[in-house]
Amino acid sequence: MTNILSQVAKSHHSKFQPSSPDEYFVLGLARRLEEPAAAPHYVVLASQHSESTLRCAYKKAVETNPDRLAPAFHEILAASNDHGNRSLPRPRLMAIRVERRAVAMTLFAGTHLEGWRVRQLPSDTKRAEDSCASFVRAVLDEHHCESVVLETTSGEVARAALHRLVVEQCRMLGISVTEIPKQAVIESFARPSPTTRDQVRQIVSRMWLVPSLKGGRDYVLDSAALGLYVQTERLFAADH
Repeated sequence: MTNILSQVAKSHHSKFQPSSPDEYFVLGLARRLEEPAAAPHYVVLASQHSESTLRCAYKKAVETNPDRLAPAFHEILAASNDHGNRSLPRPRLMAIRVERRAVAMTLFAGTHLEGWRVRQLPSDTKRAEDSCASFVRAVLDEHHCESVVLETTSGEVARAALHRLVVEQCRMLGISVTEIPKQAVIESFARPSPTTRDQVRQIVSRMWLVPSLKGGRDYVLDSAALGLYVQTERLFAADH
């Protein structure tokens, strides 16, 4: 790390919590360049260059000089003409958070959160499954999306049954399903990495104003965190 980046990291005590999807992208970039403590410096770069330019510089650094990623990234960025008008991929994604008594869904276009829905489920197992299935079908019928993401299910029986039901509904509609471990999402949301859902919920609630929703707010925030994680990962994985 350069002296300048070291000073930036030290002045911020190596702590960084993103306050927007753009800053979350910046944190992801800093992690990939093995300079997570310098995330505030990359926020400054993001104010000077478009997100597409930063992503392209990162991709070129990976392709041309993977052994010295950060220096190569900065050299490529300095030499770029800042193609600020290049559009980033904006695939649509439905992120679904399943719990024993609730199911929440957030819809993304790229990293833009377009909306959310949540339904409280009955305590009776059969009624809960019927309510969950009808809710998922209705929302997916209403909003076209290419893919769905869920958290990897735990061993809790009722929740696992609802999880399988959601996956089945998606596949019946021809929608691809990805599953992501909860811990991977949690650890991505700050520097140092958060350790609990509540910490991530506090960060996500500063990005988007989500109302109480009759007790379903936390599940919507979890779903939004999951969706933003996947869409940001897709940006780094996408072709130029």
